[in-house]
Amino acid sequence: MMARSGPHHSPTFRVKVSLVRGGEAEAEGLSKQEAETAAAAALLLSLSPSGERKSRAAAKERGSADD
Repeated sequence: MMARSGPHHSPTFRVKVSLVRGGEAEAEGLSKQEAETAAAAALLLSLSPSGERKSRAAAKERGSADD
């Protein structure tokens, strides 16, 4: 877990997952499990042949592209 923010009754968790041989992803969720699952799904998507393009498009839609 990278960070926890928000009020005690409604926290938001931010998680980062990474692989030794490539790739990393971050995600937020309303629970640790939700954030971990979302980060793992994002990492798997980025590792698929067309995933990098999809991940960048999704980031641009959220306004958080790293370009």
